[in-house]
Amino acid sequence: VPVDAATATGNAAVKGARALADRTIGGSMVAKSAAEKRAASMAKLGRKLAEDAAPGARVTAETAGGGVTGAVEDTIRGAAREQADAYGRVAAKGDPGVNIAAKKAALKPALDRLAKKKELTGQLMGDEGRAAVALDTLVHGPDVAPLSVVDAALGDIKSLARGAAMPELRTSGQGVAALAVREIEDAVQTTAKAAGVWDDLRAGRDATIQKWSAADTLKMLKDEPVGTFRALTQNGDAAVEKLRDVKKIAPGELPRVGRAYLEGLIDTATNEGGFGHEAKLWADWQRMGDETKRVLYPDPALRESLDKFFLIGKKMAENPNPSGSGYIAALSAQG
Repeated sequence: VPVDAATATGNAAVKGARALADRTIGGSMVAKSAAEKRAASMAKLGRKLAEDAAPGARVTAETAGGGVTGAVEDTIRGAAREQADAYGRVAAKGDPGVNIAAKKAALKPALDRLAKKKELTGQLMGDEGRAAVALDTLVHGPDVAPLSVVDAALGDIKSLARGAAMPELRTSGQGVAALAVREIEDAVQTTAKAAGVWDDLRAGRDATIQKWSAADTLKMLKDEPVGTFRALTQNGDAAVEKLRDVKKIAPGELPRVGRAYLEGLIDTATNEGGFGHEAKLWADWQRMGDETKRVLYPDPALRESLDKFFLIGKKMAENPNPSGSGYIAALSAQG
């Protein structure tokens, strides 16, 4: 990008001289040609930096947001298949029975708490509802239940026990559920290892965790692609946790989100012809949080190039307006 002397030096006198020279008959023709070259070079470089973020075909906010949602949904479907395959292998090996007769007394307090809450509120939602069904299945079911049934119920009870951000923040109901989990987990592991299906069971559990983790991430995204894109590129670092969650599941989609963001800025600069709105581009880039930039643009050299690109655009667009007849006369001679 051709940089004029005023921008390169940052000197106030040179800036004033440039402003005055640009307004003379001969200087205006030079200024017009320089401005056109600068605009074309900035647009070309901006597109190149955007492509450096994610090589390939151009990416829009809609395609980037849709790609993230689609990748998360694919992860959910893939994990569900792995889950079904793993538990299918457990069933094919006989699905051994787990003796939970001695465990029912430890499970009943958690069931009673949930039943009382349902009586008072009229319903149980989410993890509490699933845990209540699971506990009822175990407490009122046979003393020896199939391993797959017990493990599935255990997963729902674990969801309730994990409901707090920290163990210290658990409600009394969650604490009771956590105790119930410890009671059943021991019986499940003992049975699975004795039957030689522990590896299959663990694979099923891992797939289940992956599925529900991806489902939680999907809940944080918006229903339509552009909304998802905007949710992931909020000002500051407001969306950095969402980005990190997406990175765990669909890391390949984040560079496309980063590219779409840059393409949008360059579109703003070029949609009136030439290259403009440089101050806005710099401000928008500055508003993006540092952690968000590190996730979307992991290459530090690219981040540095983008910083310089938006800054030089802002500086070249600055238009000094010198005043005072003596000052103008002196600068005119210099110009």
